[in-house]
Amino acid sequence: NRTYNITTVDLNVSSTGTDISGWWWSNDSNAINQTFVPNTTISNLPQGTTILFVGTNDSNNNRNQSNVTFFVDSILPNLGYRPQTLANNTNTTFKQGIYVNVSINDTNFVNITFTLVNSTDTVNRTTFTTQVLEFNHTQTLNDDTYRYNVTVCDVASNCNTTDTRTMRIDTQPPNIFISSPANRTYNITTVDLNVSSTG
Repeated sequence: NRTYNITTVDLNVSSTGTDISGWWWSNDSNAINQTFVPNTTISNLPQGTTILFVGTNDSNNNRNQSNVTFFVDSILPNLGYRPQTLANNTNTTFKQGIYVNVSINDTNFVNITFTLVNSTDTVNRTTFTTQVLEFNHTQTLNDDTYRYNVTVCDVASNCNTTDTRTMRIDTQPPNIFISSPANRTYNITTVDLNVSSTG
């Protein structure tokens, strides 16, 4: 019994009987009842739990069957940012943390991970096993460029990640350098104004 993130599985069977004359398989709803020659592939499995029954009979019509239960989840979690989250490429002077709000749609949720990095390191990577949709990183952030995203995974290890957004914190005013005019007295009424900035 296990979980698959695909809708196609191999059906590999064997029997101790020496005079097997036929094999068949069916699903738990008996909507499908299929004869086959070992071994085969079953496609288009439904999402969720499947009980697969496999039977065989010999030349004297002695019959036996066995079953296996497995779970199929081939659908990626659906998630996205809510409007309360800063837009991508936001420039701000606010450095008292960052707020992220997401929406999730997945019936087989396992965990959600918030990741925040700056230009040199991972600032925060936190994983929750409950559907935490709001994350408020309250640690004071230094002036830098930050990138963040959210990843959601389900029971079948299907993971989906939001787009990575960028935020620039800059609390320092630009430095201004005036190279002309100089601090002096001029005997003309027209001067060149030459400036530069490190900001």
